[in-house]
Amino acid sequence: MKYSLLLLILLSSVLSAQPVLDSTDMYTANTSYISKKIHYYPFTIDLNNTGANSIWDFTNITFQDEFSTTYLNPKGTAGYFSFTESDLCKITSIHTASGTSNSHTYLKTTSNSLSNEGTFGSIHNVIIYAPSIDIYRFPLTFNSSFTQPMQGTLYQNSGSLGYIYTRSGSQTVVCDGYGTLITPLGTYENVLRVKTQQIYTDSCFFNGYSIVHDYDRTIYNWVSAQNKGAALLTISSDFDPYINSLLPVGIEETSEELDFIFFPNPAKSQLFIQLPTSNSENLTAEIFSITGQLIRTININNQQSMQVNLDLNDIESGMYLLRLSDQKSSGIRRFVVM
Repeated sequence: MKYSLLLLILLSSVLSAQPVLDSTDMYTANTSYISKKIHYYPFTIDLNNTGANSIWDFTNITFQDEFSTTYLNPKGTAGYFSFTESDLCKITSIHTASGTSNSHTYLKTTSNSLSNEGTFGSIHNVIIYAPSIDIYRFPLTFNSSFTQPMQGTLYQNSGSLGYIYTRSGSQTVVCDGYGTLITPLGTYENVLRVKTQQIYTDSCFFNGYSIVHDYDRTIYNWVSAQNKGAALLTISSDFDPYINSLLPVGIEETSEELDFIFFPNPAKSQLFIQLPTSNSENLTAEIFSITGQLIRTININNQQSMQVNLDLNDIESGMYLLRLSDQKSSGIRRFVVM
């Protein structure tokens, strides 16, 4: 009888354990993922199955295209001039036969929240939130929730026409379950499901006409500390669902940031690095693939000029990481070869 009681107590303790995520469990610079779009048929996935100790079994889903996601220091990225308060840039790259398109989402991290400052798709498509909207608030655990307003400005160009929309509405974020997630890529324990509902309106006044678009979006994210805050699975009411798979980029950060400028980006045959004035000797430039493979190393010693030219003629089209470092510090930038 004592053994049965002990077993019951232990089992009850296991079932009641709830995962808790904080800011240290979130994205960090130089983290990369491969994201796989999935075939999604709403009637085959029960999104109402949630709560404590849930088991979400999605082993039968199948995959479509892939795209890559990388988190970098925002300095030097395409849209940083509009988001100078951000400390992390999420770059989503979609590769097609006609080239690579990149979208930059600018994030701000604190001990209390991970927030979205806005998105830079190109100079023709920019969203700036004011104030920023929180993706998560910490600690994040079962039944934690918050509601906040969504306010921002959307700049959108179509051909020769330019539109400026005002975005207004609200979002509610609730962690409505925890348990085990099963996908074709593996089984994950201690997973939280986060449901985000965004209801907002984009409106503008153009050439005497009022243009109004209403949105009601629901997004489900399954997250865990082992995937550094990136959703193990995302299902949304208005865009393709996908699974994120963490990649070992293999680039270690240093305690100090080495700031430098490079251009052009995207690049074709050459990439120019403007060396930092504080230290132009004993520098090393390294080019990595997005999966962490070292492509090239260039030693920069006793450089007379403050600018270095890197030849890219034998590097295939795609997205790469450039690291410039000395013995004490390093800086990492993302660039695209066309």
